[in-house]
Amino acid sequence: MEKYYNKITGEKRKVHRSSTSSANVSTQDNKFRLGQLSTASRAQLYLAFRLAMAEENSLLEIPLICDDPLVHFDDSRAEKALKVLKEVAEEKRQIILFTCHKRTYNHALKLGATTKEL
Repeated sequence: MEKYYNKITGEKRKVHRSSTSSANVSTQDNKFRLGQLSTASRAQLYLAFRLAMAEENSLLEIPLICDDPLVHFDDSRAEKALKVLKEVAEEKRQIILFTCHKRTYNHALKLGATTKEL
């Protein structure tokens, strides 16, 4: 999970479980519990967790369905996250990404995603 979180955020952070089973994120100077993270950081951690779980269960060849997972991301992290999703899609599994946000749609188009507008 840590590798995905660091790719999405563009930062080097440790991600680990605590005795309470929640995720913690550490920087060089501080350790943050899940509840202390911003909404965007929690969304980034959740996406990293989903990608790690999909990797862990790689024998199951089912698509990973994401419903607007980038809504709380800033532009830079949204682009990084889409690049990570593209890497996963190219290497491991199909990703179906639903969005109603033009920004996400445009970034996905730039990366060569196959799109369908509803």
